[in-house]
Amino acid sequence: MKRFKKKVNVLHLCIAVIALLIAGGLTAYAAFQSYDQTAYEPSDRFVDLDPWFRLGFGDSYISPVNPFDTPEKWAGYEGTIERLAESQIPETLLRKMSTEGLAVSCLNYNYLGDLFLPISPQDGFNALAATYNGLCELVTRKDSGKALLSLYHSVDLNELYKEDRYSTLRLGYLEIILAQRSVLSTLADDEIAALIEECVKTINIAITDMKGTYNPFTTLFLAVRCLEKTDPFIREMIKDFPVLQSYVDTGILRLDDIPDDCLEKIVTHLFNKYGRVIDK
Repeated sequence: MKRFKKKVNVLHLCIAVIALLIAGGLTAYAAFQSYDQTAYEPSDRFVDLDPWFRLGFGDSYISPVNPFDTPEKWAGYEGTIERLAESQIPETLLRKMSTEGLAVSCLNYNYLGDLFLPISPQDGFNALAATYNGLCELVTRKDSGKALLSLYHSVDLNELYKEDRYSTLRLGYLEIILAQRSVLSTLADDEIAALIEECVKTINIAITDMKGTYNPFTTLFLAVRCLEKTDPFIREMIKDFPVLQSYVDTGILRLDDIPDDCLEKIVTHLFNKYGRVIDK
């Protein structure tokens, strides 16, 4: 009976994720979420997370002119080219900045919302990395995975929503950075396994506790990228079904093109291997 209930929970989770993806898709990340200003005043910046921030927050960088602290000066620039130039991390600081501080700098980037303007998450990341030296530097560091994984483990969705005005964007941004193959390649298999479990928990919380505040679109993308690296069964399924390979490469999921027997095999496999995480 207990095993049956756990399987129902996992199947319900998978169905709920699929429903959210169909209903919400990327549009959930294209706009800032609403919040109750009478209850609290969220920050425009990625907020402090103790004790993680004590590891490297001190050397993070925020451009002196930005749309939040100096909106008039920011608006005074002639166009995007000048604003992009102002938003770069000075090279003298970039090379000696800790990876933790660099991760925080990237999460406070002035143009982080542009990540979700292109049609696919991967295209959005590629466009952002091409115009922002901080992000380009972060994903090439050998310890990027450990720093970002530590940060991801420290995020409390409820607290992030209360304290960060742009929490929906910020979480998706963090997950897409973590999902980069260059970043995942720096992690050991046990670290990726822990990340998969964290993704499952995040999806479950987003669906059951957050009442639509978060759409787990990027969380699912991150989880599948992790599975591609460490799970032979999922890797074989991706190889056999081009639509799955396209999803892993781009982040765009076309459910209508996935055969029912393929979905059934994947759900059953995920239940057998990760279903215990749901009940934790």
